Amino acid sequence: LAALGLGHAAERNPRDLSGGERERAALATVLVGAPRVLLLDEPTRGMDAIRKTELAELVEELRAAGVAMLMATHDVELVAHVATRVILLGDGGIVAQGGTREVLAGSLSFGTQMNRIFGNGWLTVDDVLRDRLPDWDNAGSDARLVGWGRIE
Repeated sequence: LAALGLGHAAERNPRDLSGGERERAALATVLVGAPRVLLLDEPTRGMDAIRKTELAELVEELRAAGVAMLMATHDVELVAHVATRVILLGDGGIVAQGGTREVLAGSLSFGTQMNRIFGNGWLTVDDVLRDRLPDWDNAGSDARLVGWGRIE
């Protein structure tokens, strides 16, 4: 629970949790079993930007640990940060599929806010900063988290 920011809720009734807390509690319940495959359905529902950032970090840690994941979500910003492949669904079928950058940069309708505003294949704030600031990748993880929405 603590890893998902729910240490304070350990003694609370799940019905008394907010929507985002319920999502994180459900994920914590599944992670206790150390799954090798994880299916996520709208995992950021009810979460603020900080919790979304924490979820993205957790997804990256799980991937590094060898956990396979399939995620169904409308949160293209999260997808841009954590997905390696995308299957875009619409009109009752597959609209596009491929690498994350290839699919999301090729669609203004389904792309990220950065891509809609700036184009150039930029999906995230990190992409813009990496392109404009040559040493951005050496700035350290705390600076890069600002690009995702977390400021400490």
